[in-house]
Amino acid sequence: MGFHGRVPHQLGNLSNLQYLDITVGLYPPMHAADISWLACLSSLMYLDMSYVNLSSVVDWVRPINMLSHLEVLRLKGVTPSWVWSMKTLKMLNLETCELSSSFPDGLGNLTLLEGLNLGSNSFKGTLPSTLNNTCNLRVLDLNNNLIGVEIKDLMDKLPSCTRNKFEELYLSYNDITGNLDWLGSQTSLRSLYLSDNKFSGHLPLVIREMAKLSTLFLSNN
Repeated sequence: MGFHGRVPHQLGNLSNLQYLDITVGLYPPMHAADISWLACLSSLMYLDMSYVNLSSVVDWVRPINMLSHLEVLRLKGVTPSWVWSMKTLKMLNLETCELSSSFPDGLGNLTLLEGLNLGSNSFKGTLPSTLNNTCNLRVLDLNNNLIGVEIKDLMDKLPSCTRNKFEELYLSYNDITGNLDWLGSQTSLRSLYLSDNKFSGHLPLVIREMAKLSTLFLSNN
């Protein structure tokens, strides 16, 4: 047996709470139609409601505006527009949120962002030029989308201010084309996932200079 049913509003009584993780991962998932209690958690820095059904929530704005210290946010299955104005965020996980179309320009508002996971959605095309504002970005997960562009177009949109600082890049299952000559500009990478794309050409010798690289996936290209 595990937790189920409605997320209790009494959580709002925990006014000093800084870390809240409601990822029970069971079926049926917990659910919430009213999250006004979040407004009472003004000290909250970490919020994970990935496995809570939030599809019935109408009023997001007031409670979220009270979370002025929030640094980590994980949601699934729903992405309200206010997410792109959460300027305190350092980690944003919107994996499997049924997002589609192009990557939002609002990503550029998240200037403190260090990690971004938009995997398992249906994003198409390259990244927005506004991403250049995210100079703290170290981890980017875009696995399993519909990007379908040449890798050079994608890499050119990564923040130029993060060169030689980027640590993890996940681009598998995206129908990305091109060669791997760009690896010479990403020598700080520790993890690189490029499997199940449409890369061609040779493996450049510059890969020998990627001394920090510990994980590399290139299968099915």
